[in-house]
Amino acid sequence: MAPILAYWDITGLAEQSRLLLKYLGVKYDEKQYMWGPAPTFDRSAWLSENFSLGLDFPNLPYYIDDDFKLTQSGAILEYIADKHGMIPDCKKQRAVLHMLQCEIMDLQMAFGMTCYSPNFEVLKSGFLDTLARKLSNFETYLEEKEWLMVISFCELLIHLLKFESTCLQKFPKLQAYLSRFELGEQIRLLLRYLGVEFTDKQYKIGPAPTYDRSAWLPEKFSLGLDFPNLPYYIDDDFKLTQSGAILEYIADKHGMIPDCKKQRAVLHMLQCEVVDLRIAFAKTGYYPDCKKVKQDFLEALAQKLPNFEAYLGEKEWLTGDKINYPDFGLCDLLMQMSRFEPTCLQKYPKLQAYLSRFENLPALKDYLALKPVLGVEQVQGGAVI
Repeated sequence: MAPILAYWDITGLAEQSRLLLKYLGVKYDEKQYMWGPAPTFDRSAWLSENFSLGLDFPNLPYYIDDDFKLTQSGAILEYIADKHGMIPDCKKQRAVLHMLQCEIMDLQMAFGMTCYSPNFEVLKSGFLDTLARKLSNFETYLEEKEWLMVISFCELLIHLLKFESTCLQKFPKLQAYLSRFELGEQIRLLLRYLGVEFTDKQYKIGPAPTYDRSAWLPEKFSLGLDFPNLPYYIDDDFKLTQSGAILEYIADKHGMIPDCKKQRAVLHMLQCEVVDLRIAFAKTGYYPDCKKVKQDFLEALAQKLPNFEAYLGEKEWLTGDKINYPDFGLCDLLMQMSRFEPTCLQKYPKLQAYLSRFENLPALKDYLALKPVLGVEQVQGGAVI
């Protein structure tokens, strides 16, 4: 039976998977759901069946390979590549692949938010400034290499050229190639759980509304990072950015990543779901219209948390009786959200018990009792959140 790739009847987040499948010569069935025109973008074709497909986290794109069902574009892409022998055995090389994919997703998100915003003309110039900075990093990283190691970057460049035809003029290597929130805490928790001794370098961030970053910016480009960003992780001569890539690398180095390709893909899907929730939560602290954004977030939470509650079921941790790196991201986030809205877990007894197990892990209990939930207090309208 041919696998099924489903998405809207547009290119969007599924195009990178389509390109990879075609490159690999994989025969697959494509299911497309009608995406209505602006300004309503009607989604009724998808919403009528999104909860009837047996997906753990109903979303588009989804990928069904026999009895294995997966969502989250990054997890789908990695699973297909892994199944066809494209993922290296080296833990550092796998971590670099993850870092590159996260960098591409950052750029895709900024591009998508610009294109779908009613303030498109206002946001376009700011996005082009961001694009110039991001592409410069990719140009430098590419150097004389033939490929980055990730197919999704080519697909993104094609979209960017359609958006702004001159965007690659200053980047000849890219032309030839084509022919944040408190993200460090989940990593600290994993390192402490594993008993890894590490140096925790923290840069001071200023208060709202400017969030002064002058402590970080003077040395940002002097550390030898391929994609200068926070958090970063330096392990001897190996340097990595992107929180998801760092988490996976640490877990992989300490024997937490399974050999089974499907299990690895599920871990990636879970991590992407946590990131989606974290992004929605971050907006509550950094957007000025805090009350409205808070209400929007609570509505999103009412959709997301039932999925996690159902997926957890009777398991001790997300993937069974052994904790893994997505648990650290989710529990860190649940602690932050509980401080933001103390009642947010009232309807979810399994998540409450899950978080309690995490908070009482012997390796973390004392640390969590002393550590404030948010590394930096954010103030909106006089309320500390």
